[in-house]
Amino acid sequence: MELHPIFYTVWVVAMIVSFTLLYRKGKSALRVFPDIKIVNIRFREKRASGRVLESGFFGGAKAENILDVIITDDELWIKSHPIFAGVGIDCFSNKIKSNHGSKTD
Repeated sequence: MELHPIFYTVWVVAMIVSFTLLYRKGKSALRVFPDIKIVNIRFREKRASGRVLESGFFGGAKAENILDVIITDDELWIKSHPIFAGVGIDCFSNKIKSNHGSKTD
């Protein structure tokens, strides 16, 4: 009895399930952002890079050429692809409101 085909089949199924769960988790994390067509965009950079400065599990994690940085009239958005947003929800998808009363120039 050879276990190789069984092992590979289980491995492929596990990877498909893992990526599907990460994608769904990422899509739900990105729901905080409204549709891009209904906001006034001041600045946008689609392939930005960054890294996490905090310690902990994601301390020092890098995101190279996958971040979408958007500045609207009163918010800063940092988004990524749904798979990466599912991995690091707090790190790679943020929506920061402006804490001052003036608009972005």
